Amino acid sequence: MLLNNFSNWIIKASSKGGLIAEKDEEIYLFGIETALLKLIHFSTMLIIGLCAGKLLETFVFIVSYSTLRVYAGGYHAKTRLRCYGISWLLILFVLLFTEFCPNQIAFVVSILVSLPSYFIIFLLAPVDNINKPLDDTEIHHYKIKARIVLSVELIISMIFLFTYLIQISLIVSLSIFSVAIMLVVGKT
Repeated sequence: MLLNNFSNWIIKASSKGGLIAEKDEEIYLFGIETALLKLIHFSTMLIIGLCAGKLLETFVFIVSYSTLRVYAGGYHAKTRLRCYGISWLLILFVLLFTEFCPNQIAFVVSILVSLPSYFIIFLLAPVDNINKPLDDTEIHHYKIKARIVLSVELIISMIFLFTYLIQISLIVSLSIFSVAIMLVVGKT
């Protein structure tokens, strides 16, 4: 409610100031609400990472997960609160897992998690949803982009893995794994 009120206030002020046309208010309202939600999600994740002493790991996860998720698609929660809750659980899981996973196990987990996830994403992406249906042209475009991002992230993860930045490799692998789960859930 607060987010909606704040977004409406921005739209009304922008419209009154002549920055946007009245007929375009609804489009801008959606854009502002979406941008504010993303800002809240990322800020919360960064605050969690800061409090956990894992700001770099949090940043790596946000960048790798978000970049791939944009093109791969997948499950989207029906409510903002559920989306926010899933985001919280996801970042907490990743940070706790990396905190308590010894390097020897993290090395194996990075490989065991990223390779099957790679193939799942490669085969399924993009997965559209009710909020973002895709036409044939968009499917083709997103499929290519998702595969490129996925391949780059897998290569980066393996470089980190074999240069003994195992925890960073694990974070990237877990982001790939998380996107794969979102695609499987989104397909059902």
